[in-house]
Amino acid sequence: MSGAQDALSSRSGRPRSSRWLSAGVFLTILFAYLIGESRTPPYIDSRQIYDVAESLIYRGTVQIPAGGGVGYAQQPFLPSAIHLPGVALRKAIAAGNPEVDKLVKPLTSHIGSQIVGAIGCLVFFRLLLFLGVSAGAASLGTLVLVFATLLPIYTRTAWSEALQAAGFIGFFSSLLRLYAEPRRGTALWLGAWAGVLVNAKYVFAAALPGALLLLAYRVLRSRQVRAYLVAGLWTCAGGAPFLAIAIWYNRARSGGSVVDTGYAPVQTLVVSVFREELWLGLWSQFFALGKSIFLYSPPLVLAVLALPRLRRTRPAHLWALLLTVGPVLCVYAKFAYWAGDWCWGPRYQLFLVAPVLALGVSSLHDAIRRRRSVVLAAWAGVFCLGLWVQVAGASQYWDHFIRVSKNVQTQWLGAPNRRGAFVPELRGQCDPCFEDLYARTYTPAFQPIEAHGWYLRHHLRSHPWAVAAQDMPLRRYTSLDFDIVKRWYENPAWDWWKLGFVGRYKSAGDVLLVVFVAGLLAGGAMWLRGLRGRWGLGRRSPAASATAPQGGGANGEAPAPTT
Repeated sequence: MSGAQDALSSRSGRPRSSRWLSAGVFLTILFAYLIGESRTPPYIDSRQIYDVAESLIYRGTVQIPAGGGVGYAQQPFLPSAIHLPGVALRKAIAAGNPEVDKLVKPLTSHIGSQIVGAIGCLVFFRLLLFLGVSAGAASLGTLVLVFATLLPIYTRTAWSEALQAAGFIGFFSSLLRLYAEPRRGTALWLGAWAGVLVNAKYVFAAALPGALLLLAYRVLRSRQVRAYLVAGLWTCAGGAPFLAIAIWYNRARSGGSVVDTGYAPVQTLVVSVFREELWLGLWSQFFALGKSIFLYSPPLVLAVLALPRLRRTRPAHLWALLLTVGPVLCVYAKFAYWAGDWCWGPRYQLFLVAPVLALGVSSLHDAIRRRRSVVLAAWAGVFCLGLWVQVAGASQYWDHFIRVSKNVQTQWLGAPNRRGAFVPELRGQCDPCFEDLYARTYTPAFQPIEAHGWYLRHHLRSHPWAVAAQDMPLRRYTSLDFDIVKRWYENPAWDWWKLGFVGRYKSAGDVLLVVFVAGLLAGGAMWLRGLRGRWGLGRRSPAASATAPQGGGANGEAPAPTT
């Protein structure tokens, strides 16, 4: 790992952001997400998550309607709990009016994801400051995360991925801070964020042993045994309330068992779910044509290119990634349905986007400070590319293309033989099975980004179907005509909340849009005010420079450690 001069042990990079700056970052991101809000109500997995919050507010129980009776959601409680304020707001506004409820439900059902997404981005911003990145470069890096990665797509839904991403960046940030210095407040936050993370999805318990191992190494190296033991007790205290929530919810769903998580037993999962070869799952997550994380979050390419530099300057950061991200990634890679479909991109990898992106932002800081135009141009390029990917993906809910492509797949390539599928066929398909997933996952003819981009590009130019059909992706592979593609193109289901406010509700939508834009402008003004007097764009303040380690790297890190 690192020597005695590990950069993370230095306090020179600790965040000093003002309340103005923190409030500005949070409000700007929140209102930006509200402006781009979806108008698709929760369904499929997100419907089950949302139903729990709905049942609690409307019926006072965690039971949800299921098959003519009642049942329980499979997911932990926290993904549902973040939607409680939104459901309460919906109930207050709609007041039992079905027509109003139809407009209000989509907006309010995503507020929880947007709030936790904005919180996660604020924590990411503060982590960058802690790592010694200038306030200006940290601001730019945060905007990259907010608009040019997979994150904004999932803040527009009631799925739990936004909560998972926020929980992981909070956990990862607190881990690096505790590694640097065993403080009580930091330890409490680490425990709380670990509780949030595991309660977002139980699979993230796989990240905890690696964090413990990293801190154990730190204890051995620093010999601060007592300080870290005390910090460990505070960490447990921070996580205890979330453990209590998990126990309560498990007992409520199972009738008394505290270990019944809602999922099948581990031994059953190993036989029925964890069937993929590890190396194939990992390769596919990063390089499959339809699911590569680099295609859906292009800025991560530059983050990976920063790895050699990070190995020299911030080895603890790299080890923290390997020990916490690695185990979770390997668990997902063993899934027979590692792609996480039906969804937009590799949703199982969303949690790693922010911590990995933090690697690359240090190179952005250095490029700004040294005025390296080639690197800055590369960052501008991946930002624009990533922004286009997310805009194309958000233009309509991803399931519209999935349904169309599944129909085309059957017409063109034939109905698959599902008799050997490891999951029973249901309504003519096997959702997590290779027989139904392979086209969008592996073949260029059904690449979702290209399909959404083709669709949006021609609509922006108001092209009729006859023009758009000439270069649709399928044309490269077949001359067959598919009427369902034509119907899809000629009846666009644009996924923006404002389009639902028509007729007598148009003025209400206009007012709401004005409120959101005003909130965005106010947040941006606060963000700029917070930046004033701090680090300039790519320049350290005199105070920060005075306290930076002598003989350090470009960002004021400690010298490369000796082994």
